[in-house]
Amino acid sequence: MTSLHSERTFCVRPRSRTVSAPKPPAFRELRRTLRQDRYPRVWKPAAWPSYQSTLWQGSEREALEIESPLQGLTPPWKVMVMSDGSVTRHLHLLTGTPITVDCLQMADIGRDHAGLPVAAQHMAGGDALVQRQVLLRHMPDREPLVYACSWWKAEEVGQYLKDSSKPIWVSLSQERMELHRDIQFISLGHSSKLEELLGQSGPFWGRQYLFWHNRQPLTVIDEVFSPALDKYLGSSAPSMQPQAWKPGLH
Repeated sequence: MTSLHSERTFCVRPRSRTVSAPKPPAFRELRRTLRQDRYPRVWKPAAWPSYQSTLWQGSEREALEIESPLQGLTPPWKVMVMSDGSVTRHLHLLTGTPITVDCLQMADIGRDHAGLPVAAQHMAGGDALVQRQVLLRHMPDREPLVYACSWWKAEEVGQYLKDSSKPIWVSLSQERMELHRDIQFISLGHSSKLEELLGQSGPFWGRQYLFWHNRQPLTVIDEVFSPALDKYLGSSAPSMQPQAWKPGLH
C-alpha cells in the first residue's frame, strides 16, 4: 500500500449543513456530503488511510505459505481475510446484528491518480475516478469493524452504486451481475489514521482486490479489518516474530 497523502482535499459543500454531535478529527477530514447522481469534485486524490508502515505484504499464494504471519491466525480469521465471499454477510453472521454502511466520502478525484494503488491507476488508464470510503458498523452500538476504500471509473460508477448506503456486494448482487473477486495481496501494517477511525490499536490486517465483470476490472477495493473482531474470531496478533516471516515484503 502507498503512504498516506499529506495534502489537503477540497470539495464542494452545500450551503446549509445539519448541526450534529462533534466527530473525531478523522471523520471531519474524510466525510463528504453525498448528492444524488452527483459527486463532490476534489482537486487532488483524497487522503486515504493506507499503512504508514507495512510489516508484511504478500500474494494470496504467499499468504498460504507455512512461514507467512497469516498462518498464526485462527481459522476464522483466515476465512475472514482470504474469503472471496461478502464481508458484510460474514460480519452479519458473526455478530448476529445488522451491518450498516457509514459512507465517509464519495468524491470525483479526477485524473490525478498519483499515490493511488497501482491497480487503481491501471484500471483508470487516463479516465477520471470516483473514490469511496466507508466504515462497516454493527448495531446497536455502531462499533466500526471494517474500513474500506474503493475506486471506480467516474463514468461508470452510477450504473453500479445507485444507493450509497448499501454495501457494494449488495448493490452488485441486486443487478444479478456475474463477478470475480481477484485478491491482489494480503497485508499487515500500522496506521495512526486507521487507529483513529476504528478506535483500535494496530497492527491491522488488510487486503486489496479487484472485482472483474465481463473480463474487465470494475473496481479496486482496499479493506482493513479492526482488531475488535477478535471477540468473534480469536486473536489477530501474529504468533511468529517478523524475522521468521517469509516470503513477501517485511
